[in-house]
Amino acid sequence: MGKSVKFIILAILLVTGYTALAEEVPCRMRIDREKVSPGKQAQLEIELPKSYGVIVPEMPIIKDIDIRFSRSYPKAAEGITSDSQMMVFQYKVVPRTTGVFPIGPFRFQSGSDFYSTNQIMFVVEKEALRITPQQAPKSTDLKDHMYVLIDVPKTTVFINERVPVVLKLYTDWIDLENVSFSQKQSEYLLVKEFKDKLVEVIDKDATRFAVLKYTASFYAVTAGMYTLEPVSVKFTIVMPREGADGSAPELLNQNSPFYESLIGAAYSRQMELESEQVNITVMPLPVEDKPKSFRGAVGKFNFELKADKNSIKPMETVILTATISGEGNFDAMSAPVFGDPTGLKPSEPKINRSRDSISYDMPLTVQSKDIRSMPDLLFTYFDPSEKHYVTITRQIPVKLENIALSVKALSEDGLKANKAPEIRILPMKTTIDGPYPRQDPPYKGVSFWFFLIIPWVLIPSFIMFDRRRRYLDNHPSYAAFLRASRTADRSIRSAERSLKDGDMNGFYLKVFKIMQEYIGERVLISSAGVTGQTVDECVEPYVGKEMSSRIKQIFSECYSARYSAAGKDPAAMSLMLRNVGDVISEMNNKEFAKDNI
Repeated sequence: MGKSVKFIILAILLVTGYTALAEEVPCRMRIDREKVSPGKQAQLEIELPKSYGVIVPEMPIIKDIDIRFSRSYPKAAEGITSDSQMMVFQYKVVPRTTGVFPIGPFRFQSGSDFYSTNQIMFVVEKEALRITPQQAPKSTDLKDHMYVLIDVPKTTVFINERVPVVLKLYTDWIDLENVSFSQKQSEYLLVKEFKDKLVEVIDKDATRFAVLKYTASFYAVTAGMYTLEPVSVKFTIVMPREGADGSAPELLNQNSPFYESLIGAAYSRQMELESEQVNITVMPLPVEDKPKSFRGAVGKFNFELKADKNSIKPMETVILTATISGEGNFDAMSAPVFGDPTGLKPSEPKINRSRDSISYDMPLTVQSKDIRSMPDLLFTYFDPSEKHYVTITRQIPVKLENIALSVKALSEDGLKANKAPEIRILPMKTTIDGPYPRQDPPYKGVSFWFFLIIPWVLIPSFIMFDRRRRYLDNHPSYAAFLRASRTADRSIRSAERSLKDGDMNGFYLKVFKIMQEYIGERVLISSAGVTGQTVDECVEPYVGKEMSSRIKQIFSECYSARYSAAGKDPAAMSLMLRNVGDVISEMNNKEFAKDNI
């Protein structure tokens, strides 16, 4: 028998033995609601021993069921000493259709051990009427009295295209209070909060309706087929009040008996209605004829440019204010770019946002005396209606001053400087030691040694600095690695301050930008273009599938936490920040390009 065959047999025996010795650890899985209706959310929890670690278990795909990770937290094990803790992983479970779905058993591996869960039967039934549990009204047909519609003007959109959404609540009863909204957030469709209430009264089928309109918008971050989830509208129906002068209450229709029966003996009743879901098709932005100055802006915009001074000399700084207004997605754009930045040093811009505009205060320093004119400033956006890119060019309204002196001025100054010196004869001073006092030799003074040693220190330092600069110029990915590491360290400290101050939105926004800017620097692309798809294409080949999954999980948590209340747990936020630090620390040891060291 050949050596290679023996080696294969030995390897198989070792693997078999290792698997046989691996410990099978049972763990508990539970769900808070075993019966729901389509589109409703249930919470699934898996308890794993602390020895499993903090890596989120990947859930297998179940047809017609969406299972997405929500958060994790430590928990003391029941009936065991406080030294033994469990790690609880929470998931949001949302069914898309009716039926009975078995969830589990699942099997996870960590090191040499395997962890197995129990099985749960998940029942999804169609809900006939959405009313909070109270005494049922005598008439259960509410569709002719109150309903919710959602108006989406277009269902085929481009990446980063902001689409307005209008939610309309139709009611034939005017006395409604405490109207609130909730919607399951998507990782890929980001929906702004519904606000700006507008009330309109219409007549429909011999009935007068009050239409409460609320506006919002959404945009997509990746291409694909997605669903705009139903919007749940909660409100309170109250009995009408008399006027201050004792006059009869105002009514839309003469339907008081119906609502008195609906509300019963109580003064008010809580209700909940839900809109239909909308399927959205998201198309990628065209690659053909895409300008280099494009930085993610999608919509229709105007671009104006101002400066805080009219002229500038070399080594001086001017602040340019670029104001972008119009209709589009202001959350997914970057500052305009310079046409030819040679000899210029732009600094990080200060961003000022308003409802329908954004401005960038851009400090610009002229570092070279060879520049004869200021470059243009370019802003490029994609027009989704015309389906092409548009570039707006603005000339910087600043003149470069000529600081060279004229030949005539130099000649006059030279004549004054070359005037014959005045000759003075000083009398000789006589002392005991001779005609002049005795002085110490120069090498005994501090100044002599100071000026002797300084050149030997400065010249090697300058040579080392120049070599370092040239090395970074020739190795852009290594330079990007250094920038990314320093920027990530500063940003993590800033996120820690937001965590201590309780600023949840600021915390998750900073964590999102930490990962976006770090990955953008490492793979040498614009940070605005870093998405889950970018991670798969540009990062996974260098860091592996496991690390890529951890990065996408961080993005997913930021998306969900910024638009829901799930991210308000300080323990989960602290755990997430440690995970970000670990991911960046591990990625610092990965090579992303041939010129990395």
